[in-house]
Amino acid sequence: MILSNLDPSLRRAFYLIIFVFIALFAATYHTIKVTIQNFEPVIDKNYYETGLNYEKALEDQRLLSSQGYAIESSIWTLGNTGVGSNSVEVKVLKNGEPTDAELAVLVWERNATTLARGTLNLEKLGTGRFVSNWNLSNPGEWVVTVSVQIQGKNFERTGIVNTN
Repeated sequence: MILSNLDPSLRRAFYLIIFVFIALFAATYHTIKVTIQNFEPVIDKNYYETGLNYEKALEDQRLLSSQGYAIESSIWTLGNTGVGSNSVEVKVLKNGEPTDAELAVLVWERNATTLARGTLNLEKLGTGRFVSNWNLSNPGEWVVTVSVQIQGKNFERTGIVNTN
């Protein structure tokens, strides 16, 4: 063998270098294998249009906030929510009083993944009041967004909900 004529310390150094390269290739193979097995598509397929409308969405949010609109929900006032079926109530207020809104949507997701994302259209019950049953299948931390459409403009509130 070629390495048999080398000094023992130099031979050990070459063996160490060979071992490190083999470990590097094995780690690269494992990383690629895990990535292919757990592939997730783009989180938002309309990311380009969302980006184009970003300034408009921010302006709508600022305008509605300055006009006194607010979103209250049982999601944030109850504290921790349990796994399973949960009753959700959303109120749309203007200067503290219930006001009319066309649509309310609840979106829940984990950070940086599409595997546990869900959307729920809430049922309208009177002026500015929306309700529904929300089914959570897994415990943990969720990013929850309530989106309400008021006079053709979207108004959102986002928060963190912990399930136990």
